[in-house]
Amino acid sequence: MLVAVFGALPAVLGALSQEVVDLVAILNALRSLKGPHGIQ
Repeated sequence: MLVAVFGALPAVLGALSQEVVDLVAILNALRSLKGPHGIQ
């Protein structure tokens, strides 16, 4: 985030990287819903 503040990271790349972070968070949440034995 600090890199973007100083202009070293273009806004488009920052937005795309945030989308990747969001996707990873969503997939992790879905994975944790399954629990150790999966959804039954």
